[in-house]
Amino acid sequence: MSFQNFIDTLLEKMKTTIKTESVVGDPIAVGDITILPIAKVTFGFGAGGEDLDKNKGFGGGSGGGATITPIGFLIVKNGEVNLVPVHEKETLFDKLIDPASYDKLEKVFDKLKDKVKKEIKKSKKSAGDEDAQ
Repeated sequence: MSFQNFIDTLLEKMKTTIKTESVVGDPIAVGDITILPIAKVTFGFGAGGEDLDKNKGFGGGSGGGATITPIGFLIVKNGEVNLVPVHEKETLFDKLIDPASYDKLEKVFDKLKDKVKKEIKKSKKSAGDEDAQ
C-alpha cells in the first residue's frame, strides 16, 4: 500500500465515522416536545512515512484520536427552542464564543489598554524627572 493510499483510506474511514449525526443526534419526540442531543466532536491525526522503491516497500506510521463530548440538549416546544446544557458551569471557551460576551470582553480590553497607557505615561514622567535631576 502506498502512502497516498494509506492517507486516502484513513480519511475515508474518518468521513464515515464522524458525521453531522455525531454532533446533532436523532430527534426524540416525547408528546409535543422534541429533544435533540448536541455533542462536540474533536479529532486529529498525524501521519508520516516514505514511499520507497517498490522493491523495498512502504514505511510509515500514524496516530489519531477522536472524542465525542455531550454538550446538551435542544428542547423544541411550542415553536420555542431552548438549550439545556449538560454541564452547569460554562468554560472559558463557551464564554468566548457567546456573542453576549463580546461587549464584556471589549470593556475589559479597553480598561487594560487605558491602564497600560497610564503606566507608560507614569514611567515616562518618572524618567523625565530623573533626567532633570
